[in-house]
Amino acid sequence: VPNIFTPNDDFRNDVWSVKTTDIEVFVINLRDRNGKIVYTSNDKEFTWDGTDMSGVKVEAGEYYYVIVSERGSNGEKLVTQGSVTVKY
Repeated sequence: VPNIFTPNDDFRNDVWSVKTTDIEVFVINLRDRNGKIVYTSNDKEFTWDGTDMSGVKVEAGEYYYVIVSERGSNGEKLVTQGSVTVKY
């Protein structure tokens, strides 16, 4: 999982995504430092462009994610947590 990206429209590192394999169920929530959800998705092929759910660019800084997923081959449930830095 990448830990930094720069959504500044220079066509380099403008989106953040997580690559998955053998995942049947996928849910990601991104929160700001105050715990407010700024982005959520259940699309395994999601990309985040640094905007909130209203389409407004978030402030530069650190955001925290929780990914809850389930493997397709054996149903194993996985929880992945971490942070990503938005830098302009």
